[in-house]
Amino acid sequence: MALTRLARRSVLALALGLAIASAAATATAAGSPRHVPPAASLVAHSLGDLRAANASPSGARVPPLRYAHPGRVLRAKRAQLRRFRRARRHARRRASHIRFQGTVFEGLNAPGFAFATGSQASGYATPSDSTGAIGPSNYVEFTNGDLVVYDRSLAPVSGGEAAIENFVGLPVGTDAAGDPQIQWDPATGRWYYLAYATNSADNSTNYLMFGWSKTASPTPLGTTGWCRFGLSTGQVFPDFPKLGHDASQIIFGANGFQGIDEVSALIFVVAKPANGDASCPTSGTVATQFGSAAHPLITSNGALADSPIPANTADSGATGYVVAADAPDALMLWHVSSGPRVTADRDIPVPTFLIPSNVPQPGTSNIIDTLDARLTQAVAHADPAVSGREAVWTQHTIAGPGGRSVVRWYEVVAPTASIRQRGTISDPANFIFNGAISPAGDGRRAVVVYNAGGPGLRPAVRVSSRRASAALGTVGSPLAIASSTSSFHDFSCSPPTPKDPPICRWGDYPGATPDPTAPNVVWGTEQYSAGARWLTHNFAIQVLAGGPTARLSVATSPTFGGRSIRLDGSASTDSLAAITSYSWDLDGNGTFETKTGGTPTVTHRFHLIGKRRVRLRVIDANGDASDAAVTLTLLKPPPTASCKAATKKRKQLAASVAKLKRQLKSTTSSSTRRRLSSQLASKRAQLKKAKSAETKACRI
Repeated sequence: MALTRLARRSVLALALGLAIASAAATATAAGSPRHVPPAASLVAHSLGDLRAANASPSGARVPPLRYAHPGRVLRAKRAQLRRFRRARRHARRRASHIRFQGTVFEGLNAPGFAFATGSQASGYATPSDSTGAIGPSNYVEFTNGDLVVYDRSLAPVSGGEAAIENFVGLPVGTDAAGDPQIQWDPATGRWYYLAYATNSADNSTNYLMFGWSKTASPTPLGTTGWCRFGLSTGQVFPDFPKLGHDASQIIFGANGFQGIDEVSALIFVVAKPANGDASCPTSGTVATQFGSAAHPLITSNGALADSPIPANTADSGATGYVVAADAPDALMLWHVSSGPRVTADRDIPVPTFLIPSNVPQPGTSNIIDTLDARLTQAVAHADPAVSGREAVWTQHTIAGPGGRSVVRWYEVVAPTASIRQRGTISDPANFIFNGAISPAGDGRRAVVVYNAGGPGLRPAVRVSSRRASAALGTVGSPLAIASSTSSFHDFSCSPPTPKDPPICRWGDYPGATPDPTAPNVVWGTEQYSAGARWLTHNFAIQVLAGGPTARLSVATSPTFGGRSIRLDGSASTDSLAAITSYSWDLDGNGTFETKTGGTPTVTHRFHLIGKRRVRLRVIDANGDASDAAVTLTLLKPPPTASCKAATKKRKQLAASVAKLKRQLKSTTSSSTRRRLSSQLASKRAQLKKAKSAETKACRI
C-alpha cells in the first residue's frame, strides 16, 4: 500500500542526517565505493513463536500517504497539473493515435483477484499493491486483498487462495498487513514473500513478515507448505517494503518512519535456506540491518536515501543489488555481498526528473495518485550484450512533456555502475504511470507494464516490449491489455486540502517477472478500475525474435566536404513487418532530426573536412526500431573553376601589394611616396575583397 511517506522529518533526524551526509560526501568525493556499517543484528521469529492470529480487518481500510516532504510533493503535483491544463487549453485537441501491437503468449490474458464489492465493503483495502511472479508450474498473484495461486493457464488452483493477513500472519499487537511482495527464485527453486504487519491505529507495533516455500510448489499455503517469520522493527514502521535476492541472500528494502518522521531508509539481509531443505529453522533467523535513526542510509551525493529497491535476481547472480532514485538527477546503486556487507557504489547521473502530475479522469474531478518519482521495482539478469554482466532493469513515473506523466526505464550495468540504456514510455494525449519492467529470460529482451489514462481515457492496462535487436532506449508500439469500465472512485478519493481535487490511491506498483521456462516471455499483473473498487489483470507477453535490422551505406564516392553525399538505407530488412519510417542523425548530436518517411535515402552536404559519424534509425509497423551507423571520411574537394579564378586573382593582388610595399620602403621622394601610398591603399582594399570572394568561391 505504498505507504508512501506522509510527513516531515524531525529536526533532530534531519540534522543528524545532514551531518552524516556531509561526512559521506567527503568520503566519496573521489567516487570510490563506501562500505555501509551494519546498524543491528536482529532475530526474526517463526510465526508460531509470535502467537500470530488468523484475522481479517473489520471494515474498509486505506493506509495513510507517507511522504518525507508532503507539502513539497503536493505543490509539485499541482504545478504539473496546471501545466497540463494550460497546454491542453492552448493546444488543438487530438487523440493519441497509438498503434497497438504485440503478442500475448498463448492467449494468457485474464482477470485477476477482485474484491466481491468495493468502497465500504468489509475487508476492502486500497490501493491494490498488485504484483505477481511466475514459476515453473504456477503464477502467484499477491495484492492487498488476497494471495492467489494459478496454474500456467491462469486458472486458479484449488486451495490456493488466502487473505493477506491469513497468509503472512498477524503477530500480537498488529491488526493489518500490506505492501505484499512475491518472487520465484530459480537459484534455490522456491518462492519468497514479504509484507509488513502493523497496528493500523498508531503504527506502534511493526513487523516485516517474510518467508519461503518449502518446495518449488506454492501450495499448500499454510505451515505445511511455507516457513513464515516476523522481524520486529519496534516502533519504526517499515513503509514501502521491497523484496529482492541474490544466489545466497534475501534482501529487503523499506523506508523507516517513527510517528510522522522518516528516520532512515532501511536495508535488511537474511541468509537463504539451504537448497533442498524443506524444514523451517526452529531457533529463529538472523537479519542484518543497514540504516537506522542513529546511522541513516545515505546516497553518494550525501542525501538521505529514499525507497531502496532490492533487485529480484532472476538468474544465479552471486551479488545482490539495490537501487534508489536520488532526485533530481541520479540513481543510487548499492551492492550486497557475503558477510553480509552492503557497499554504496555511486550515484549514477541521469537526466533530470521531476515529481509527476496526478492523472485526471473523464467525467469526474477525482484524480489518480502517481507517487513522487521513486523507483518501484527492479529485476536483475545477466545481459549477453554486455559480456554477461548483471544488468538491473528499473523504472519510475516522472513528469513529462505538457505536464503529463511518463514512465522512464533504465538498464543499469551493475558491476560497472553505468547506464547502458534508458527509454521513456509516453503518449501524445494521455498520462503514462504505475509502471514495472522486467527483462525476459534471455537477458536481452524486456517488457514494460504500465497504466495509461487522462481526461479522455479511463485507466487502461498497456505493455510495450523491447526486442533484443532494437535500437538502445526504444520499445515497440503498446499492446492493449485491459480497459476500465468506469473512472475510479473508491473511498480513498479525498482532497488533501479544500482547494485540491480528490486524490485517489492507485498502484502503488504492478508486477513483472521473466518466465523461467520460456526465454522470450515476461508475465505481469496490473491494476485497473471497476469504479468503486479496483480490479487486476494477469497476463504473459511474448517478445518475438526478429524485427527490423537497419543497414546503412554511402552511395556517393569519393566523399568530399561541401559536396552532395547520398546515404542509402534501402538494404534494411524486417522479418515481421514493413519498415514505415527512416530517420537520420546527420550532425552527430545523437538525435534523429532528419526524417524521410518511407524513403530509404537522403542527400546531404557536410560542410567540413575530416570524420563524421552518421546514423540511421528504421521503425517498422510494430513500432520496433533498429539503428545503423557509418563513419564518413570527408575529403578536401578539388577546387572549382571559380575557386581557381578567385585564388589566382587573390594571389595577383597579394603580389601587387607586396611590390608596392617594397617600392614605398625604398623611395625618399615625398611626391612618389604619396602616389605609392595611394596605390597601396587601393590594392589592399581590392585584396580584402578578393580574399572574401575566394572564401566564398572555395567554401566547402
